[in-house]
Amino acid sequence: MFLEKIKLLQPFVIGTTPVGFQREGYTYIAPNGGNYFLNTSQIKNDYVQTELKRMYHSCDNTYHWALYAEYKLGELLFKEGNSYYDIKRDKVYSKFPKEEFYLSGDPINELYGFYERNLVNKIIDKSKSVMKDFVKKSQGCQQSRIFFPNSTAS
Repeated sequence: MFLEKIKLLQPFVIGTTPVGFQREGYTYIAPNGGNYFLNTSQIKNDYVQTELKRMYHSCDNTYHWALYAEYKLGELLFKEGNSYYDIKRDKVYSKFPKEEFYLSGDPINELYGFYERNLVNKIIDKSKSVMKDFVKKSQGCQQSRIFFPNSTAS
């Protein structure tokens, strides 16, 4: 029975009460501090791959990023409406009843705003930096060129 559930569902187990959260009208589970299995087709999804790369590039090795990452993974992989098998509770969920989940009081929107906006700002700053370096190198090349404005070719 267990192997059949794994094949059909995305199993998860979280040692504590799972954290449920809402964002933009949807409900998710944040896979915080627990063990979970995923259906590999979820990871292969192009949108999920893009978002995972974005997360990777925004990592600043802080507790706040780790907290953001738990919520972002929940958004990408544990959305209400899909079926999940909770190994610890031996129960299938497709709805997340509030009484069975801890509702987060974390500043989720602020975390998203900081790390997702921060990534865009990092890209813009990097682009500006590359452009400044290019301009400096270009100016150096122009200054080192030898010009013969009045010369005539013979």
